[in-house]
Amino acid sequence: MLKELEQISESYENLFGITEDCFVIRENLSPETIETGNGVAVDDEKTRTCYLCVALNKTVFKNNNKPEFFHPHCKCKNKKCNLASPTLDFPIEKITRYLFVNEDKSAMMRAMGYYPQHAQELYDLIYQTVEQKFMSGDYILKYLNEHGQHIEFKIIINGKTDHIGEKFKCHIGCTAWPYGKIKVATPLVDD
Repeated sequence: MLKELEQISESYENLFGITEDCFVIRENLSPETIETGNGVAVDDEKTRTCYLCVALNKTVFKNNNKPEFFHPHCKCKNKKCNLASPTLDFPIEKITRYLFVNEDKSAMMRAMGYYPQHAQELYDLIYQTVEQKFMSGDYILKYLNEHGQHIEFKIIINGKTDHIGEKFKCHIGCTAWPYGKIKVATPLVDD
């Protein structure tokens, strides 16, 4: 009886969509994902799944803020799923070897009063922001391409050292990977 109810519920959701405030996972026939392709999705000829559907395969989003990419004969479906928290692919080197080393980014960091000794504090702030905002659905869906579904998180950075009292509007650029994994691509961009 339980199995029959689950099938009825799934049929209803496939016809009318999921209406609950929950997380959903997008699935299709392909075993390929953005992760199995090492960050580049390609057409799966075996299952006749286009590269954009491969890029979205197994990704998890809030139901009220998910990619709405479908095409004629699309085999993708959204199913409810549980997500306790996202898994972040965010090595601290994105801060220490990028934000404080890249000429343009280090100038941006100095303009906000941040220096290499603030790397861990900045890392923790970005990590917590992405984690909390993803769980609440507070992100902006950007473009979808062969590198995945790009998403953006808005953040206000409080100035440090000689910029105390100033606030800076920034964003964090990420891509969605399977099973609730968020890959931080660009840790901080000054808006």
